Formats: sequence, structure tokens, C-alpha cells
Amino acid sequence: MKSLAGSTRAVFDAEESVVSLDTGALAPLRGVSRRGKKAICEVPSDEHSSEYPTNWEFGSETRLINDWLVAPILERRAHARGVVAVRRGVTFEDEDKEVLILSLRWRRAHSTLLNSVETFNRVRPDFAY
Repeated sequence: MKSLAGSTRAVFDAEESVVSLDTGALAPLRGVSRRGKKAICEVPSDEHSSEYPTNWEFGSETRLINDWLVAPILERRAHARGVVAVRRGVTFEDEDKEVLILSLRWRRAHSTLLNSVETFNRVRPDFAY
């Protein structure tokens, strides 16, 4: 979570970025990265929950919400586990929306590949790297 928040903030040269999980075994959990500060991972408290866009109602498109570029972390086509949100002082363009979507897809594919390699190494340890 910290890593994804930090790399997302860096890619967009943003003031801050947030990755939140609202469902699943680790939820609720949030990674926060602010310019000039170390990224953190935290359990959100009720008093700070409205500080960031953290929930997703419907759909799979990237949106602008109160100066935040927000994309869902999709578990299934219409079900979001959480969101990735980025805020910066410069207006977001349509290309920024595409970059965020592609970044999330790449991370998901990379994670799936690593899980597959780990599973293969457990099943066939004689071929492990």
C-alpha cells in the first residue's frame, strides 16, 4: 500500500496520493504518500475518513472528485475493493486518467504473474529460480 501510494505520487508529481482498501481480509487499510514525507500505511479512523476520497459507489471509470483523480481498484468488473486517489496543484488532463488506469492494470498483471511464479515454484521446486 505504501509502495503503490508512493509510486503513484511520484508518477504524477503530485502533492499527495492515497490507496485505500474498503473490502477484503486487510480492510480497512490506507496507504498515504505526501510530497516531502515518508509514505505511511494506516488503519483509517472515522475522524480522518472524509479527508480523502476512499469509497467507490459504482462503475469502473476514473473520476475527478474535489481536485482528486480517483480510480477504483477493481476486484471484479463492477466491484471495487478500494480506490487510488491523486491530488496535485495542476489540473488533470484526459491522459492522466489513462495513465492511472494503465498503472493499476500493470500492477494487477504484475501481481498475478508473481503469484503464478510463486505457485509454480512451490509445485515444482526443482525448477525454482
